[in-house]
Amino acid sequence: MTRESFPQDVPAADAPPPRTGTGMFRSTFAIAFYTLISRIAGFIRDIFMTAVLGTSASADAFFIALRLANLGRSLFAEGALSAAFVPMFSGHLEQSGRAKAFHFANIILNWLLVILIAVTIVLELLMPFIVLVFAPGFTNVPGKTELATLFARITFPYLLLVSLVTLLSGVLNSMGRFWVGAAAPILLNLAMISALLIAVPYNANPGLLLAWSCPLAGIVQLCVLIYASRRIGLKWRLQIPRPSPEVRKLLRLLLPVALAGVIGWGSILVTSALASFQESAVSFLQYAERLYHLPLSLIGISIGVVLLPELSRQWRGPHHDRALKSQSRALEFALLLALPAAVLLFLLSEPIINVLFERARFTASDTRATAAALAVMAWGLPAAVLAHIFVTVFYARQDTKTPLLYNAISNGVYVAAACAFFFAIGYVGIALAASLAAWTHATLLGVVLHKGGHLVFDARLRKRAGRFLASAAVMVVVVWGLHQGGGIGPLAESLGSGLFGRASVLFAMFCAGFFAYAVACQLTGAAHWREIIEIVLPKYSRKQEKS
Repeated sequence: MTRESFPQDVPAADAPPPRTGTGMFRSTFAIAFYTLISRIAGFIRDIFMTAVLGTSASADAFFIALRLANLGRSLFAEGALSAAFVPMFSGHLEQSGRAKAFHFANIILNWLLVILIAVTIVLELLMPFIVLVFAPGFTNVPGKTELATLFARITFPYLLLVSLVTLLSGVLNSMGRFWVGAAAPILLNLAMISALLIAVPYNANPGLLLAWSCPLAGIVQLCVLIYASRRIGLKWRLQIPRPSPEVRKLLRLLLPVALAGVIGWGSILVTSALASFQESAVSFLQYAERLYHLPLSLIGISIGVVLLPELSRQWRGPHHDRALKSQSRALEFALLLALPAAVLLFLLSEPIINVLFERARFTASDTRATAAALAVMAWGLPAAVLAHIFVTVFYARQDTKTPLLYNAISNGVYVAAACAFFFAIGYVGIALAASLAAWTHATLLGVVLHKGGHLVFDARLRKRAGRFLASAAVMVVVVWGLHQGGGIGPLAESLGSGLFGRASVLFAMFCAGFFAYAVACQLTGAAHWREIIEIVLPKYSRKQEKS
């Protein structure tokens, strides 16, 4: 689909105004802030989980149950639904105004409710078979498969609730209200922390309480999003859904993304099955993925959430040049943040795991095993961030078929590499395969977009990309020198080996690394401190300009 195929309509009078590049980054920071709060709550949750569950059979069973619910969420909500719904909703906003857009949202909400009720009932009935397929190695431990099935049946209704939450978040995002959807996941982490706090003193089954906390949190999230949606004028009315041209168009956009999600399910099924044959491997990979997904969410997913409605409106309206510029600035911003994050996860994987998780039932050997997976995953972080942005560009242009092809190829690489590497180096091979697949995915998407003229690397991006890499190299030298060369040794000796001492040393290495990166960016011209202040503190920046 070419740019010229979009109608050059005049924007509707009540559509949100186009956002500048700086405004887009401010929205990204807002989402990243609430995502960070959610991740901090998630780490607190994981600290409790490692202390209470460790890498036990109950932990493995719960993680498989949670993974099944999350796979469903990525398939029905964050993947297919957002990719198809947000561009259409934003297009209605740009061309027809709020009334038409809200009417469309009501239709899709009712269809989604009916479909997901049916899907949930069917999958609940098939859950014993699904768990057996995803974790065949659990049969080697008596009762483990049955425990995972019980947990999965309890957690799976969360899929229905969070899918509705995601669609309402898409409405709010398109209206420029990003913070509500970004803050909603905090409620899930708080619910799970509460379950663990209840389990310990009352000697209850912590895995069972964790499972029940998921659907309960989903109910609270849905109530919050319904209230926020009503505040902007969207009143969800339950009605019998009927077919319409708009629904058929949404399905045409949704089906390729849903198929891509099914392919993702298949690849994770294979890797989960592989990991289940190695003791505690499911838990090692789960804890490593939790840390890996922190920068991925803060950078790639946050940028994508803001970029999708903006690009959708810019391509549908008369803002094509602005769309190309927005894409370049998004890539620039992603590289600025993703490179140092990958460096820190790779070089400091073991100290990070040690400080966050090593206590009670999570031993030093568990730390080393989890850190090995995290270090390998870090290599793929920049690619995963870029791939999120590239896919967003396709979806904003209402092209969901092209990403399906390259998603299938990258998942094929993932499965083939995971099978080959697992039998050579165990579960770390699965992490290595994930990094290889991420680079394959990003490269294929970027090349196709660039050749089609839909992704233009402007002079500023080309100039700064090399400088980001040079600045990251400086950061590597500094952090490696402190960690491996012993430059941080005197501080570590003075603070001792307790949790406070280890956390202080880790924080010092983080600060030293970021300071080195920031100075290198300033000196090389990769980024300037005034640009960051303009994004983070716009009021202060304007005062400085006036003075």
